[in-house]
Amino acid sequence: MKFRFRLSRVLSVRQIRENQAKLTLAVRAAARHEEERRLEVRAASLDAAWERLTAEGLYSARHLTLGAADLKAAERLYAEQEERVKGAMAAWEEARQQFLRRRAERQVLSRLKERAREEYMTVSRRAENKELDQVAAVAYVRRKGNG
Repeated sequence: MKFRFRLSRVLSVRQIRENQAKLTLAVRAAARHEEERRLEVRAASLDAAWERLTAEGLYSARHLTLGAADLKAAERLYAEQEERVKGAMAAWEEARQQFLRRRAERQVLSRLKERAREEYMTVSRRAENKELDQVAAVAYVRRKGNG
């Protein structure tokens, strides 16, 4: 008799759901990294705007006004990108938690399957040993009867 796990379909579904969650997590991680990279670009733009505004030299009022507007715009873009990074981090964390939950659900069934397989093997070995004992007993009786 072949081993058959009663909940194998449920286990298959849970494995599929775990794989889907893993893919979602990978997508969210990539999005998070991209938003963090964009934040670094915005930080560099902000630093450059600040450097242009505070560089040594004589500047006209128009230059200072444009520099201040440029700095203000860079600060606004940086703050907006920070919010995007926070959103991407939250989405990544949610996907990570979902993946961990689904992995735990699958692991419960995997452990149950392994226990069932071990029990099946134990029962099979006992049945096989019992048959071998019976064959040996019959052979012994035949030898005794002929001898």
